[in-house]
Amino acid sequence: NLYFSPLFSPGEDVLLISLESIDGARRWAIEGSPGGTGTPLILDDPENPGEQIIYVGSYDRAMAVKPDADANQDGIVAPAEMIWEVATGLSATPGERAPHIFGMNYDPTTDALIGLARDNHIYVLDRKSGRTLLPAPYSLPDIAPSPARKAQLPKFLRTRLETVVQPIIGDMSFEDFVGALLGNTSMIANYFSVDPRTGRIWIAATAPDAEDGKIDGVSEFGALYCLKLSPVEDGMYRVVNLFHISFAGGSASTPALSADGKRVFIGDNFGNLLAIDASDGSTVWEFDVGEQIVGSVSVASDNGELYLPTATTVVKLIDHGSSATESWRAKFDMYPRIGGVTENRRSL
Repeated sequence: NLYFSPLFSPGEDVLLISLESIDGARRWAIEGSPGGTGTPLILDDPENPGEQIIYVGSYDRAMAVKPDADANQDGIVAPAEMIWEVATGLSATPGERAPHIFGMNYDPTTDALIGLARDNHIYVLDRKSGRTLLPAPYSLPDIAPSPARKAQLPKFLRTRLETVVQPIIGDMSFEDFVGALLGNTSMIANYFSVDPRTGRIWIAATAPDAEDGKIDGVSEFGALYCLKLSPVEDGMYRVVNLFHISFAGGSASTPALSADGKRVFIGDNFGNLLAIDASDGSTVWEFDVGEQIVGSVSVASDNGELYLPTATTVVKLIDHGSSATESWRAKFDMYPRIGGVTENRRSL
C-alpha cells in the first residue's frame, strides 16, 4: 500500500492518506490539517513479526497506525482505531499555518521517534507508547533565520509557474512558496539523519547568530549539528549538543551518512561537497562540483561511490579517504532549457 501526507487537500482536511498500490483507490485517511507533515515513517513491528506500523507526526500531534487501521471500514481512521495518538508539546499560532515537520526519524538506540520542525523545534516520543521523552521540546541554541533571497525568474517563466503552482499551494503566496524552496528566513530547511549504530542525530541548520561576525537576527552561515539523546531519570532524555561546524552560505542538502557511520556528507550553497569526520566534525576534504548541490547525497555502501544532484546534472564522485575525484557527470539535457532562450519561450 501507499501512504502520503498531502500538502493541500481541497474540500477536506486530511493528514495522512493510504492508497491501494494496484489501482490507486483510497483505502482510508486520517483527518487533520494538511501541509505541515513530512513523509510517513514505516517500521517493522517488533512485537508482531511480519507486520508494520506507520508513524506520522505534524507540528502539534503524532500518531501510530496499522496498515489495516480502518476497522470501521468508513474510510476514516478514528483515534480509537489508532495504536496511539499524542500531543507533541508544540502549538501553532492561531490563524497561521503550522511550521512544517520534516518527517519523523527513528533512533533504534533509544527506541525513540524524532520530529524536526522548520522553526527549530525538536520533539522526541517513545515509539511503543508515544509518550514524550523530553521535559520540553528542544531548540538549537542561539541560531537565527537565514537571509531572504529573491529568486531572479524570467517574467515568462514566473507567469507560467504561478499558473501551475497556485492551485497546489492554496492561500500561500507565490513569493512565500519560492522562499520556502530557497530556504528563505528559515532556521532549518532540510530533512535530517540518525546514525542507527550510535544514535547521533545530524541536522543541517543555520549557525548561531554571532558566528557571522555580527548579532543582527540573521545568520549568514549554515551549520552541521551533531546531537545525541542522553538518558536522565524516569525514562526521560535530554538532548546533548555534541558539536557543530559552521560554513558560509548554508546548505540545501540533507546530511548523508556513510554505511559505517564514520563520515557525513553535506553540500554548501557554493557548489562544494564537504566530507565530515563524524567523530569530531573536522572536514576531511572538500570537492567543488561547480553548482549548488540540492537534495541529499546518495552514498553507496561500498567502493566509495557518491552521487550528487544539482539543478542541471548528476555527478558521481569517488571518496578515496583523504580526497575525492569525479568519475562522471550526466547532464539533464533530455528537456528544453528554460533560461530565457527565444525558442524555449515559444515552447512554453
